[in-house]
Amino acid sequence: MLFAIAWKNVWRNKLRSLIVILSITIGLIGGLFYLAFSNGMVQDQIGSSIKTEISNIQIHNPKYLINDEIIYTIQSPIEKN
Repeated sequence: MLFAIAWKNVWRNKLRSLIVILSITIGLIGGLFYLAFSNGMVQDQIGSSIKTEISNIQIHNPKYLINDEIIYTIQSPIEKN
């Protein structure tokens, strides 16, 4: 009974109800688009930084992690046997 009265009250002013429904729909679509767009941007930035800056692994001189100075670089990274 209460639901039927509420439903009739919602559609008493059809233009107002349609505007509210349309506003909610546009807001939800906009929010979903923003979340998808920002998530894609973050994933692209992570992939881009891995590819260009740090790669998938890092090899450090153990002293470099304590004090990141240039003298603690690996002297000969490529050794031929």
